[in-house]
Amino acid sequence: MSVLFQISTCSASRSADSLQKLPHRDYVLSIRHEDTQDELHFRRVEALRVTHYRACTTAMISSYDRVTDLGQTPWLVEVHQQLQQAKEPVEGLRHIMLYLDDGPCYEFICHDFSAKTNKVA
Repeated sequence: MSVLFQISTCSASRSADSLQKLPHRDYVLSIRHEDTQDELHFRRVEALRVTHYRACTTAMISSYDRVTDLGQTPWLVEVHQQLQQAKEPVEGLRHIMLYLDDGPCYEFICHDFSAKTNKVA
């Protein structure tokens, strides 16, 4: 597991978070804090899971307030095999997770990830 991005403020103090679907199976997860907003961009998403509050497992806590690449997981292998059978591209495919305080926990199987933090007025 490797850390790809640390959110700017503890998620317990976030004022809002929202997940928006964009064209081409891209998603933006926005996490708003008092004076900052983290924007997490997931591109070419092949699979997505959202687990809420009490359904979150203790293993998900390893991704608390940080975006992590989980490496080779059973879910990633399953999606990879399915895409190969369908003759779809699999380059750069990764399993990424972020757990926010009290959930939700977001998981993406995607080809690309980037993040930025913006100041808000």
